[in-house]
Amino acid sequence: MIRFGGGNGTTVERMYAKPSGSVIEERDEWGGTRLLWHQPSGGLQRFFIAAFLAFWLCGWAFGWVAAAGQIAAGAANLFLVGWLGAWTIGGGAVIWSLWTMLRPSRPESVTLGADEFEYDPGTSPATFLQQNGWGNWSNRNFGQWPSHRIKKPIAVPKSELGKFVLDRIGERQRLSFDWGAERIEIGAGLGEPEREWLHAVLEGWRLD
Repeated sequence: MIRFGGGNGTTVERMYAKPSGSVIEERDEWGGTRLLWHQPSGGLQRFFIAAFLAFWLCGWAFGWVAAAGQIAAGAANLFLVGWLGAWTIGGGAVIWSLWTMLRPSRPESVTLGADEFEYDPGTSPATFLQQNGWGNWSNRNFGQWPSHRIKKPIAVPKSELGKFVLDRIGERQRLSFDWGAERIEIGAGLGEPEREWLHAVLEGWRLD
């Protein structure tokens, strides 16, 4: 049973048969219903890659300190200064990659209020494959990683929302909505029956 916040403080209830074994959770919150699901974890591979990056950073730090020490001692030359600059940028990129692999996750969610739709893209630990544009986690058919993903939660007035569209890009199913000039994808890591259920709920709320 999904409860929608209606006008004048009323509540509308709709029955939707959620697929068996679905990871989507339902939570009643003030002013509406929140549907949320946890992001793919990336599996154990991310910890092995993170350990390798941490080991590499130890060598990186040794090289950086040695080069910086030579420059501080007055033994600088153009090559050494250029090398240190490139080494610093490379180390920064690896540190960022390590953080994305170990950062805490936040579930992806949609909140259906009386007059507003909220979408939170969530965060998930990155994997090497994800950072290079692909996702392939455990038994989820994640397919190609979306070409664009918003980074922060957004809220859209119900009156400004168009249709929630369920279509296919090649072999991959996509659930999306338009936000200004952006097309935002929802639930890219869900299974197809879950996306179909979610689409029915979102459209039911929009048309209510």
